[in-house]
Amino acid sequence: MRELTLYAVVFIASAASATYHGFNYAAQGNDYESFYRQFSLSTSLPGTASFSSARLYTMIQEGGNNTVIEAIPAALATNTKLLLGLWTSVDGDGFAKELAALECAMSLYGSQGLSDLVIGISVGSEDLYRSSVLGASSGSGPGQDISVLVDYIQKVRTLLQGSVLQHVPVGVSISNWSN
Repeated sequence: MRELTLYAVVFIASAASATYHGFNYAAQGNDYESFYRQFSLSTSLPGTASFSSARLYTMIQEGGNNTVIEAIPAALATNTKLLLGLWTSVDGDGFAKELAALECAMSLYGSQGLSDLVIGISVGSEDLYRSSVLGASSGSGPGQDISVLVDYIQKVRTLLQGSVLQHVPVGVSISNWSN
C-alpha cells in the first residue's frame, strides 16, 4: 500500500521563510459559497486554529473555460492565505487557459489585497512523480516532463513581472511516496 509520507512545495525561487498550515481544495463541486464556508470552518475545527491557508490545484473555476476560481474572492473575504496552483497535466492550450485565469485574477483582485494573501504559486501537482516509472506503474495518471514544467514556470514568472504578484515565489509541488 502506498502512503503519502511527505508533501512539500519546492520553490526554485527563494523559499518563503514562514510556515503555513491549511488544507488542499479542488475546484470540483465548489463555488464561492462553498469555498467561503470551508475557509471559515477550517480555522474553527478542533486543533486547526492556525489553519488559515489553502492550496489550490487550478486557477480555473469548474465549468469555466478560463474563469477565475471562486476560491480567490472567498479567500479575500475570509483572509485565507493562498498557495495558487496551475494545473499542468494538460496540453499547451490548457495551460494557456490557466495563465489567462491567473492574469485575470491579478486584474480583478490585485487592488483588493491579492498580493497580501498569495504565499506562492505551484506550477503543476505531482507531475514529476506521475511521469516517473513509479507513478506510471501505480496508475497515477498523466504527468509532465521536467522540461515542460521548467518552460511553464518561466511563462508564469514572465507573466508576473511588474504585476501585483511579482515577488511571489514560483515552483513545482512534489510528493515523496513510500511503500
